[in-house]
Amino acid sequence: MLWDVIIAGGGPAGASAALAAAEQGLEALVLEAQPVPGSKVCAGGVSKAALQELGATLPESVAERHCRELRPVSVKGRFSFLRTDPFMVTVARERFDCWLLNRAQAAGAEVSLGERLTGLTPRLDGVTVRTSAGERKGRLVIGADGAISTAARWVRPALSARELGLGVAVEVADPSGAVLERLSEAIEIHYGLVPAGYGWVFPRRDRLACGVAGPAHVVRDPRQALAALLSLARLSSADCLGQPRTGLIPAGGPWRAVVRGRVLLAGDAAGLADALTGEGIRYALRSGRLAGRAAARALRGGGVEHSLAEYGRECGAMTRALAWSWRIARLFLAHEGLMLTCFLGNEAWYHGLIDLLNGDTDQLGTLRRLAANLPKQLLRRAAGR
Repeated sequence: MLWDVIIAGGGPAGASAALAAAEQGLEALVLEAQPVPGSKVCAGGVSKAALQELGATLPESVAERHCRELRPVSVKGRFSFLRTDPFMVTVARERFDCWLLNRAQAAGAEVSLGERLTGLTPRLDGVTVRTSAGERKGRLVIGADGAISTAARWVRPALSARELGLGVAVEVADPSGAVLERLSEAIEIHYGLVPAGYGWVFPRRDRLACGVAGPAHVVRDPRQALAALLSLARLSSADCLGQPRTGLIPAGGPWRAVVRGRVLLAGDAAGLADALTGEGIRYALRSGRLAGRAAARALRGGGVEHSLAEYGRECGAMTRALAWSWRIARLFLAHEGLMLTCFLGNEAWYHGLIDLLNGDTDQLGTLRRLAANLPKQLLRRAAGR
């Protein structure tokens, strides 16, 4: 069969692309490498801005906790920033990703679980893809197969260690219930565990999602940092539910090609993630939807070259916004001690981050808030306050 579009990856980007393509009447096939999607290094936080990208209400069977408090933690102290309304929902990625794929299937997309993209050969009028199950043909391909993307090999050079984050994550039981009670509506962010990175403790319905991530070229032993995080959070490594998962995360910001010929990239494969907050789901959902619609325009009379170039420009707008977070993250990498001294516990800064998660400001607005507060914080530091 000749598919209109073959989508590599069944995560948020791939499912969003499949839904958009199927809604436009395309014959869409999703190839998901895992038997069950969603197993990756992720805190499982879906921001308010990401929820707005869904185009549907997240069912309560999928939404586990509604969080309205951000708690930064370091050796300098513990702080709390509370909002009236939730700025984030936590989810089990397996359940969330399956819900997204089910929506795409309901719209008419086909899904093949346990089938991994292994290579592709572009043709003048389409693309032949090689998979773990054989060979398939499509008029277009959308690569949504993660930071180390097979589809991306055709589109751009591989990401370097300086363009990637290295993370490790695990789910942890809380037999006493004390930590879940403490974090019933709160997320904890721990600084100082890895250079220019952070650890997270996010509440789920009956467990905690914990992890550590930082720049791949400077993080040496993330599992040791994870053990330190569990101790600080008053959790036990003996209560880990399965083995920790290690993975790479794109550090969004630098411009990268997202289209070549009849191949488009979306989500992590396109390098679309916020280097400051670590948020990727919002940009996966948005870029996937845009990729699916671009595929429909290309195959329904809009012209392949023109339609895919327009998608490249749409991703370019996201990349330019994410570049500001990239610059802030590089400041933390170069001057981590100074930046944490100035901003850990700073109310204006952390409420600015929450505004970013809510979609009430953008990355440039966050940088402007940083610049406006920096002289004041430096003076306070010099005065010893």
